[in-house]
Amino acid sequence: MDTCTSFYKLFNDVDGGYDYWDLHLYSSAYAYNNLGYYLTQSYVRSLRSGGATQYWVDWSLKSVHDTGCQQDSLSVSALGFGLGFGHTFCEKWSPYKYADAGHMNDTWTKGFFAPTGMRENALTVVVKVPQGGIPSYSIGYSFGTAHI
Repeated sequence: MDTCTSFYKLFNDVDGGYDYWDLHLYSSAYAYNNLGYYLTQSYVRSLRSGGATQYWVDWSLKSVHDTGCQQDSLSVSALGFGLGFGHTFCEKWSPYKYADAGHMNDTWTKGFFAPTGMRENALTVVVKVPQGGIPSYSIGYSFGTAHI
């Protein structure tokens, strides 16, 4: 499993009381190896871990995505500005947004057949914090396998 985290701040916004931040998490995991193991699930998670008080603005994925492999994007916006991140959605992505701002997870699970090749999952959250504040996160990733 390979993972990445990107963190963005909206500059020159019109809100003098708050700053806006985007956190984008994604992972890729190899689904099958020559020892007969295949990927059954992978997971990404963001969780506030101190820093400035956060308030939800936007998030993506907003609902379960359960289809064959296809290109799609996670898109979020704040104050009329948007960010989009392209991903390949395969099998089932199940997001869960918690009430506390910045706390979200997305779990990829395999379909009926054992997958081959790479699989990915991702999430992105936008929060606002009091002007001059910086949000802080605990980031989590994991995966599970089974033997054929």
